[in-house]
Amino acid sequence: MSISEYLAAIGSEDTPKERKRAAKGYASLIDTASERRHVTPIRFDFDPDGYRPGVHPVAHLHIGLENSVRISSNKMSPVSFVLFVMRHMYPDSWKRLLERRCCSQYVSLIRDQATRIEAEHRTALDRHELYLA
Repeated sequence: MSISEYLAAIGSEDTPKERKRAAKGYASLIDTASERRHVTPIRFDFDPDGYRPGVHPVAHLHIGLENSVRISSNKMSPVSFVLFVMRHMYPDSWKRLLERRCCSQYVSLIRDQATRIEAEHRTALDRHELYLA
């Protein structure tokens, strides 16, 4: 539960003053909340030293734990990965970001100016798999 959801649940407005007043109760709620049992971790990896044509792409996403899932990415950067996660895992935050002045232009700029993976790390064997642009 977010602090905004907590404030709504206790019938308070979402203002800085109310957030401060409710901080102790919210912290207690978070400390005693049960852990999420079904979490699917996702991470971005950029590993030129570990590159193996057709097997281990330089830039890729890992989804889950203890598996060999590596989704190749031809143009992802650490910053664009953060935006990717925000868009897909925190859609309300993503929406608020895009509503901010100039942010949608900033997001587009990050996407459009991302550096492509160098040709030496995109061989014929790598072209057999599907990848994120």
